[in-house]
Amino acid sequence: MVRSRLRLAAALLGSVVVLAGCNHEPGLGPGGLRLSVYPARSVISVGDSTAVVVSLRNLGADSVSLTTGGCGVLPYIAAQPSGQIVYPGGGNWFCIAALRRFTLAPGTEQAETLRVRGGAYVIAAYPPASLERGHYLIYATFSAFELSVRSESAPLTVQ
Repeated sequence: MVRSRLRLAAALLGSVVVLAGCNHEPGLGPGGLRLSVYPARSVISVGDSTAVVVSLRNLGADSVSLTTGGCGVLPYIAAQPSGQIVYPGGGNWFCIAALRRFTLAPGTEQAETLRVRGGAYVIAAYPPASLERGHYLIYATFSAFELSVRSESAPLTVQ
């Protein structure tokens, strides 16, 4: 039984590696899935904030079922021109070891909103990403056993 589970896990991992290696346009994954980031505003001032919608949309004609390994869509913010990840703090997400399966019907999406604030960190129950003055690129990644995709980057400036 343990051996059969190990074989299944190896086969699923192999599928992820093969699918991740396929060439797709940025943000477009196999099966017509598109991962996108949409900042409400691309320029904000210190003390101001904006919403960034991160969306995984099924552009295909068929429903797509996905199994994630504890993480869903993960947003990142990289300082420019260095490319250093400033959000999440420390540069990496930590995900729980739980499987989640969901289905996206044709034309539907799963969307999350990230709040981005210009200036220093503010203590709050759910703090936004806080950015100093500068230029940034926002992007997102999504990995499931069936695929892995990264969005195109969207610029954001804090002045």
